[in-house]
Amino acid sequence: MFASALAGKRVSLDKVQSIMVGLESGEASPLAWRLMEQGIDFFMTVPDSVVPDCMRLLASSPYGDPPIVAGESAVAGLAGLLYLLDNPALRTKLELDSTSSILLFGTEADTDPDLYYKFVGMSADQVRRRADFAEHRISDSGPASIS
Repeated sequence: MFASALAGKRVSLDKVQSIMVGLESGEASPLAWRLMEQGIDFFMTVPDSVVPDCMRLLASSPYGDPPIVAGESAVAGLAGLLYLLDNPALRTKLELDSTSSILLFGTEADTDPDLYYKFVGMSADQVRRRADFAEHRISDSGPASIS
């Protein structure tokens, strides 16, 4: 997709390699390209090196949210967002500020359990058990009251 955005037209690449295997595509689908070409103003790539940190961030849930099992391809959007938030010039260019609403999609869990364990330091089942515990802890506290 990025190569097509740079070229301004749909192009094919001979070889694409990434640990984000679900995103390894040498060619954008015709339908996807037609939609993206008309509605996307900004494209970026995400290096493989940031993937493990993003997977660990979602699994550890340091901000009190339930832990999330996200595989290598699922964290590309989060990695891109974290990069943008850490880059004031790009934040300004994209008009990202405290009033922005951002929606990220992560559509892959632990498709490679061994790689997941290597990157996160625990199995996806361990993360899911932590998520189940967090969910029960939230629901056991009863409904929130408004004073």
